[in-house]
This record gives sequence, structure tokens and C-alpha cells, in this order.
Amino acid sequence: MPATVLNNRFYVDWQNAIGQGGSSEIFQGIDLFSNTGVAIKREKMKEEYVQPCNSPLTREFQVYQSLREQTGFPRIYCFGEVAGYRVMVMELLGPSLEDLVVYHGRSLGLQIVSWVACTLLERIEELHEQSWIHGDIKPQNFLLDATGDQVDIVMIDLGLARRYRDPQTKEHYPARATYTPLGTPRFASIARHRGDPCSRRDDMESLGYLLVYLCRGCLPWQGLDGSIDAKLEQILVSKVRTSPQELCHDLSPEFLQYFKHISCLEFTDKPDYLGLWKAFDDLHQRCRRGEPHL
Repeated sequence: MPATVLNNRFYVDWQNAIGQGGSSEIFQGIDLFSNTGVAIKREKMKEEYVQPCNSPLTREFQVYQSLREQTGFPRIYCFGEVAGYRVMVMELLGPSLEDLVVYHGRSLGLQIVSWVACTLLERIEELHEQSWIHGDIKPQNFLLDATGDQVDIVMIDLGLARRYRDPQTKEHYPARATYTPLGTPRFASIARHRGDPCSRRDDMESLGYLLVYLCRGCLPWQGLDGSIDAKLEQILVSKVRTSPQELCHDLSPEFLQYFKHISCLEFTDKPDYLGLWKAFDDLHQRCRRGEPHL
């Protein structure tokens, strides 16, 4: 596919992808109006994606449109079709939290992790307030944004997002049998592994795994051997058998407090975002002052 100028504004050379997801590729382009970089996500228009509702990229665009008045989500410049592909042009951000972990030698200090926890709680609460659940919470799906006065974190990759309630009436949908995409096994909730209906508590469970991962650089269910199916089964068994106390061993008490809270949530329950935010913010302030945290 030759280089293209999208919407008479965004130049992209399709030869070198900078990233890849389950159904799409990501390229870096140039906004010819401002001479700044942009990210361009491209999805092949497969037969099963003929209906827009079946296209992950179309769904992701629709979610971003519903969030365009909110902070902490990328700006979308255009969406359309070109040469058998759906394409979405968005602001170029990064690095990701995964990049940050690698840069810092596979683990982050508590001062950084507590700040990340507060910021991601705000992002997830805002997403949930707009009646969406993310479905694939992981470090790669949060990008640092240093374009403003302060560094912020932006949530991306909403192709697996689903409505968990009616956006007009705010009535929670019942737990009905339906196809539930797994997302990323390392951070997926136990319910997602089992294919059970998911709600806000599943995003929160995945966030908990993410925060522990940022502290330790790994999780107990990493590095397993066997076929893909065997590994998925082993990951599920490990998650079920690993108690919150084991998972949070030697971590600041706020982490165990977090998992105890989400383990008590019923399917339709609203998480205590503010209470959890206050706990991690207090931890962050203590770290900044150099006070003990254990």
C-alpha cells in the first residue's frame, strides 16, 4: 500500500508499523498542518467486520467519541475508510507504562506506583461513569502525556470496551451469558478467564494486577510452560489459588486493602474509587515526605 495523505492533512507511510494489536496495526504519521507526529491505527475490513458493530476499531472510535469531553483520553482527528481498511488518526503519545517499567529495570518505586494508581483510578472511574468497561487493562494501554504543564497518563486501546449499563437510564445490565473477550491473560480478571459476564469490578481486578506488576516487575503466573490452552488454564488456577495476602506480600498495606475491597464487590456494585484514591494518595504523600510506608 503506497504512502497516503489522509483527509488532505495526515501523511503516512504504510511500510513500517510501530505497533500491533489483535486486529489492527499502528503507524506513525505527520500532521502536515502543524508538522507534528500523529498515530494512525489501521484495521483490515474483514468479512466479519462488515457490520460496524463487529469492528473493534469502529467500536473504539465510538467509545472515544463518547469520551471526547473528558480528560485522559487521546484526541481523535479523523476516522474513515481507505483501500480496504478502516483507519483512525489520533494524537501521538507515549511512552507506555510498560516502557517505563523496562526503563527502570523491571520495577517502579512506590512513589511512582502510588501516583500511577491515583491517576488510573481517575481514568477508570471516568470511563465507568460514561457507562463503559475497558476489558483490557494492562500497562501497554496507558501512555504518558507530557504535552501539558505536568505529566499525565492517557488511556488507550478501547476496542474491547463494552457497555455495562444503559447510558441513558444508568440501569445496570443483568449478568447474561454472552461472549466475553479474554483480553491480555496476564492481567485479565478471573471472570474473564472463565468467560463469565463482566462489569466494573473486572476492570478493577485487572488494575490491581497491573499495580502489583509495576511494583514487582512480574506476577506469580508469568513464565509458565506448555501450549497456549495449557498456559491459560495454569494462569487461571494460579490466580484462583493466590490469595490477596500472598499477592501483596511485602507490599504497602494499601495494596491488600485494594484487593480486599474489590473481592467484596458484587456484579452490579460500584467500586469505592474515592476511598481507594485517598488511600494511594496518602501513600504517595508519605513517600514524598520520606516517611515509612509499611
